[in-house]
Amino acid sequence: MLFLSHDEKVRVLEEVIQRKLCEIAGVEMNAGELHRLVGYLFASHLVEFTPCEYKLRIQYESQLHDFYNHLKESAPTESV
Repeated sequence: MLFLSHDEKVRVLEEVIQRKLCEIAGVEMNAGELHRLVGYLFASHLVEFTPCEYKLRIQYESQLHDFYNHLKESAPTESV
């Protein structure tokens, strides 16, 4: 059994999320958006902790797209 550090597990989780969102909705996220989405999923208790990896606790893949849209809509706009 391979035990990964927190950073390695988060990196793998980010890759999984990026791939799923691309497959589901053709969404490509920048690093900031991805980091925000992962934080939201952790805070919402939608990430399952195991010694080897972090797994998403979502019933439907479309939920991930819904979470992404929610964060996109609630993101603060940059003022110049």
